[in-house]
Amino acid sequence: MKKLSNNQMRRFVARLFKKEDLSVEGGKVTLTEEEKAEVVKTYGQAFLDKLLAVDFTVDTEAETLHDTLVQEITENRNRINVLQGTINDLAAAPEDAPGAKGVGVGAPVFKINAKAAHNLFAQAFAEGRVSASDAGTIDVADLNQEFSQAMPPKYRLELVSKRIYNGFADADKLTKVNVNSDYIAANGFLNEVAQQFTPAWTPKGKMKFTPRVIKYRRHKINVSIKPAEIIGSWLLYLYEQGKTFSEMPITHYIVEQHIIPKVLDDITLSMLGKGKYVAAGSKSDGDEGTPAVNSMDGFETQLVEGKATEGCKMNFLADAVDPYKLTDEQLLKYVDGFADKISPLFAGKMNIYVANELITAYRRAYKAVYGKFTGTDTGTSIEFTRFSLIGLDSMYRSPILFATPKENFVLLVDLVNAKNVIQKIEEHHYDVDILGEFSLAVGFRVEEAVYAAVPDGYTPSEAVATDPTDGGVWVNGGASGEGDGSDGESE
Repeated sequence: MKKLSNNQMRRFVARLFKKEDLSVEGGKVTLTEEEKAEVVKTYGQAFLDKLLAVDFTVDTEAETLHDTLVQEITENRNRINVLQGTINDLAAAPEDAPGAKGVGVGAPVFKINAKAAHNLFAQAFAEGRVSASDAGTIDVADLNQEFSQAMPPKYRLELVSKRIYNGFADADKLTKVNVNSDYIAANGFLNEVAQQFTPAWTPKGKMKFTPRVIKYRRHKINVSIKPAEIIGSWLLYLYEQGKTFSEMPITHYIVEQHIIPKVLDDITLSMLGKGKYVAAGSKSDGDEGTPAVNSMDGFETQLVEGKATEGCKMNFLADAVDPYKLTDEQLLKYVDGFADKISPLFAGKMNIYVANELITAYRRAYKAVYGKFTGTDTGTSIEFTRFSLIGLDSMYRSPILFATPKENFVLLVDLVNAKNVIQKIEEHHYDVDILGEFSLAVGFRVEEAVYAAVPDGYTPSEAVATDPTDGGVWVNGGASGEGDGSDGESE
């Protein structure tokens, strides 16, 4: 087979983007993030790495791109053949008859060491030979061996992509962009392009384009667990769910039932909306970890700071107020007025993002003002408009309203480094330490496409839910409240 030189391969790749050739600076190919993603999707990561590494001014590197592509294609064909063989075997085998599944009975899912101390104890517990209170400790060597067996790269990729990046409440409201560095939008919004036909070339359409740099942020997981306590809860979980230790290894249980749910809470409550990045500075082993709220700038923080930044091209409502301080009639007029003001700017349906508490206040106000006359409930739609109020869990307690196309509201994720979500397990002072990391950031691609009502005096990071007794609405035992029970305030 005749090989293509590197320069020919460069033009070959350019056809993927309907170009004659790729741009080269200093002997190296330059690609946008979107082009890199398309190359990986079409030709594989190894080919992209080689494409970016090749010096096109050096003749001795000729044909290396061609060889890399052939190797990638061969490996893909081998993987397809293996998968096809597995499919054929499964299709030819008869199905097992369905049967009842008892407690502690089930087909093993993960190949693990059944002789590990914690698994032997789980087996004895399932057989009724010991009780959960007899649980001892976990051998960290056993745990690490199980970690490598039961958490292959594919599992960790799914753990990040399905449980973390798609697991928090607001995930479906954002557009995900896979990156491993700071992100800058590569496209903007045209104001108008259609015009009356004439045979002359009459260019039209101005690009509204003020891209924002969305900072790539990495986050880590450092969690210590007490083996005796975790073994007891693991055994109880196996019993209640009717699973064996091979169907739910203790490593999976620790990560899926204890760590990931808390990560998702931190993303929603502290990071996504209300986060305010503060550099951690120098840290030593044993130092207290930094608050989740300081891990990244949330979108609410970006809106508040954008309003205060000279030259920011976001669109802010001039007379924004705190909607929770308005009367029912004023609240309806305020929300309806926001919708009316942005209505001429969007041709189709558009969502207005708010806190769920604001949706509740709006619906109660509507019922109080109009409900007794109409007897209807408009739900979250704004009557006589194409707009709806969409509640974001991460906007709890927020007085902000904002609208932007979904494709402009982005979540930066990193699937390339997904293998690091849980890196290792260590023993330290009789505790078991879980170490891992993930990447996450949020922002807006283009400033001009954001319309927001941001009242003065609101600082999102100060509204993070921590102690429910803050504000005097709730009290702990031994304290007396002076309110009448209606709003937590005294007469």
